[in-house]
Amino acid sequence: VAGSVNVAVLEAARIHALLAGKAEANGDGEAQSIAAGGIIATNLILNQAEALVTNAQITTTEDAAVTAENRADILARNNSSISSDGTGVNFTLAFNTIGYEATGIWNNIVDALVGTNLGTEDRAEAVARVDGSTIHAGGDVTVSAVSHAQILSQITNDTESELGDDAGDDASAVAAGIIIASNMTSSAAIAEIIDSSTASGIATGITAEGDLSVTSEDKGTILSNVNLSAKTGGDGEMAQAIQAFVDFFKVTYSDYSGTKSITLGDRVRIGHSGLSVLDRPDTISSGDRIRLDWD
Repeated sequence: VAGSVNVAVLEAARIHALLAGKAEANGDGEAQSIAAGGIIATNLILNQAEALVTNAQITTTEDAAVTAENRADILARNNSSISSDGTGVNFTLAFNTIGYEATGIWNNIVDALVGTNLGTEDRAEAVARVDGSTIHAGGDVTVSAVSHAQILSQITNDTESELGDDAGDDASAVAAGIIIASNMTSSAAIAEIIDSSTASGIATGITAEGDLSVTSEDKGTILSNVNLSAKTGGDGEMAQAIQAFVDFFKVTYSDYSGTKSITLGDRVRIGHSGLSVLDRPDTISSGDRIRLDWD
């Protein structure tokens, strides 16, 4: 072949899942209400990339390359909000996996709680292989495999229960929030020159006038951010005291407030950002801020 020879495979799979749930319940003043809800989310990727040269004879005047690249990305955001004037219960179950076959919801819960590995591994692999073949190149010979598996997960679970104005003396507010989450990746990158069998009559041989390079890169990343909030309130003296305490320490301005005259006792929040690493805006304009806290 006059020119270069390139055997390349690129596999890329991505899940971008945004899930939000909200429930509100307010009684009629005579009976307290109950609000219960939640989110169950499962995201799974199984993929592989293989670039194989098997039982072949390649001769080229320039470079020869065998490359495989496999990418798997899950970006998942789950937001659940519950509010009630009596009892509020909010649960979130979130499971993200790359390189594991699907299992039942109960297996996922057990794995998240006690750290077992009940899933069947099916790695997200990138394989670049020369087997039982000869390559004669006037330039460089490259065999390269790259596998990247990444999970970015953000979970917010907010529950609020606050007694109404008509609540009786024996009324009580209950707020409960529960999060069970698991993130798992299994990946591999394999770059090799082997001679598994000479039954075809071809023994593996590499001749390069330039450099011979056999490289692999396997990178698995899990970045998870979980926010759980459950609060109760009412019109009693304790609730009023807590609110007064919060008001005393509240922020007066942020760095988005423009030009302001600051007086003694004012509080200013600096550094608040509008976009996070999980956001995917269509455009970014001058002045927009992005928080890169998962680099």
